[in-house]
Amino acid sequence: DNEFLEDALTSLYALSLRLWYFAVSQIGGMREAVLEHRRILEALQMRDEEQAARLIEQHILTFHKEIQSVVLGASTLTEHS
Repeated sequence: DNEFLEDALTSLYALSLRLWYFAVSQIGGMREAVLEHRRILEALQMRDEEQAARLIEQHILTFHKEIQSVVLGASTLTEHS
């Protein structure tokens, strides 16, 4: 029941969704991301919490680097235009 938090999260969600649509077309290897999800699911099904946590962290860090590369690459392109 926190309207301030709800507004902030709605705004962040909208921004992240825009970023997703901007970057997803430029990020290769969505097949690899699906395979990563499968490995995470398998670790969870085996109740291997440590492996699942490791895979999730690796997945998030890899995706973060890819998004950052796209955004920084785009900002570099617009700076030189």
